[in-house]
Amino acid sequence: MAIAYVSIDEVNQDIAYQLANGKTLEVLSPGDPNGNEQWEAEIYDLDYLPDNYREEVLYDLCSWPPDVVVAVHGYNLDEKQRKALRRNGVLVARQLSQELVNAVLQQSAEYAVSAAA
Repeated sequence: MAIAYVSIDEVNQDIAYQLANGKTLEVLSPGDPNGNEQWEAEIYDLDYLPDNYREEVLYDLCSWPPDVVVAVHGYNLDEKQRKALRRNGVLVARQLSQELVNAVLQQSAEYAVSAAA
């Protein structure tokens, strides 16, 4: 399983590696190519993305369901954004945590099983 983690915060990047439990995790910077065909899951650190990139990610994720498991974490999401993200199946948390990564891993595994069936 491969997870993309999009953040420019080096502390959260290190934490993400630790929380990935040995799964393949690649840290990407905003603007790096990150086609959904490469990743079973994507996690976005919304607190440490440039404003224009953050707004683009939020617009896309609030507008339609993603093709892969996606999680976001950030302290500055309003209630309307959180509801729209969750309605589209995006996992939402205030901060990066083991619980968030575990939820991403579990949903990715379930998605892989259902896609293979």
